[in-house]
Amino acid sequence: MVGKGSRSGFAGRAVAVILGTMAALIMAGTIGTDGLSAQDSGLGGRWSIALELGEIPMAGSFKAGISVGYHVSDEAWIGFAYQLPDSIRRGRHSFNAQGTGLEGLTGTREGVGRRAYLQARLRPTRWSPYLSLGVVFNDRDTETMVFDSRSREVDGATFSGPMEVTVSRPPGVRPALGLGYEYTSGGGFTAFVEWAGWWLRGAPTPEIRFLGSPPKSRFASGLTTRIEDDFTGSPFNTYHLFQLGIGYTR
Repeated sequence: MVGKGSRSGFAGRAVAVILGTMAALIMAGTIGTDGLSAQDSGLGGRWSIALELGEIPMAGSFKAGISVGYHVSDEAWIGFAYQLPDSIRRGRHSFNAQGTGLEGLTGTREGVGRRAYLQARLRPTRWSPYLSLGVVFNDRDTETMVFDSRSREVDGATFSGPMEVTVSRPPGVRPALGLGYEYTSGGGFTAFVEWAGWWLRGAPTPEIRFLGSPPKSRFASGLTTRIEDDFTGSPFNTYHLFQLGIGYTR
């Protein structure tokens, strides 16, 4: 079993390698002779495969995945991405926990479900950012927030004692629209970064459970409304997919 510290260290090195590779490839294409040969060789009719991360793993999360695709031309690509489920421990740093407005957070844990994306990438030129559109699938994501024992007040109602709040986004399939950048060198090495999601309609209403406060109490009712308003207002809670990867085009 890999410990949290070693896992976070490996995650940091993985991100550094990916970002460093992306920078090197882009610089090679910008100032090197290989970049000139890359411009002369078209991408049309070539296949690509890549390994990717679905999250920048600041809290030890990988959300590792793979993507495969086909270059219809220099300006158009169609493909499919799949990301594995993962777990995250955010400690006292959580956007959803901040949205509760409660003090005394001791830690959070999150189970992140599978991600899948059937997509097309379109761009005006080979060297420009691309528009991404397609259909995204997100499995259930669940975050549990643990609060210490104290007296709290929400909308005039009080509750005393420890408390756990679980917030879940149900699984769903949605259209997706996003933006990204992909670079392929003359040797076929590829690097890309992208975010796409169903941000036009906002995030779905989450499922919320309380351990500690009775679910029908006025305190829980007020807290539920507060969490729902914050959750649905964040684009990061929409059905979406983030990709940071390197691969090969042949």
